[in-house]
Amino acid sequence: MQRHFSLVLATLGRYREVESFLQSLEKQTYRFFSVVLVDQNPDASFLGPLIAHYGTSFEILRVVSPKGLSKARNTGLLYCRGDIVCFPDDDCIYPPDLLACVNAAFDTTGADVLVGRQLDMRDNDSTVSPPQIRRFLMCLLRRGRTEETVESLCWNAPSSVLFFSKTAVARTGNFDEHMGVGADTPWGSGEETDYLLRAVLNGCTAVRRIDLCVHHPSIDFSRVPLEKARAYGRGRSFLIRKHRLGLIFALMNILFPLAKAVYRLPDIATSRYYLHLAWGRMEVFLQK
Repeated sequence: MQRHFSLVLATLGRYREVESFLQSLEKQTYRFFSVVLVDQNPDASFLGPLIAHYGTSFEILRVVSPKGLSKARNTGLLYCRGDIVCFPDDDCIYPPDLLACVNAAFDTTGADVLVGRQLDMRDNDSTVSPPQIRRFLMCLLRRGRTEETVESLCWNAPSSVLFFSKTAVARTGNFDEHMGVGADTPWGSGEETDYLLRAVLNGCTAVRRIDLCVHHPSIDFSRVPLEKARAYGRGRSFLIRKHRLGLIFALMNILFPLAKAVYRLPDIATSRYYLHLAWGRMEVFLQK
């Protein structure tokens, strides 16, 4: 089945990264897609040259929104007309056959949502955990089954590797604007996981396909402000509270970054990041 993709690309303050992503779209073997570019830059002409250049190869609709990632994506959803909706990060890269493979995967799985895999620019897994730990964790969260659970979908499912059918989008609605980067709240992450969980809780089936890979630059932990790390942590714990995922799951989410902090020693910058991530997660549960 030939499906049309709507790519909601929210961006602020990046030019070269957006250019690289649009270049990767130009190389796609599957051509039935359009881009809803949600521009949050104060200068309306900032991305003009890119839109003019790549707009000759595929459709790009530029829209504007207030700052905030969830607000941007909700604005973009208003203009989506595709059978599949996805939310690439503005600094990710799609391999040339990605959209073709995603389209085929919807045929073979019959799923409403597909969860791919994020790799760094050298084709390495973007997580910093040993593969044995990742496999054990996923088995634990799936309770020994092959199917995804609400808990397992909370791990390794960043927005750039999520692909939603239009049915899933219709059932799920909008992103929670209280969550995510740029929100006017302490909850600086978790909006994409919340969206994924709400899709499943509204009757959608989600299938994980690790062959559907998206490239994303590795995090330079030395450049991440520690307050931002804590905001990421608070967003995660807000998600756990919102969906009532339980005390054991909450403890796992605090202990895991603490273990990562120890594992990454003597890399002080990375260890400090994970310590502040754990701190942010604890803050939410220490509040009355």
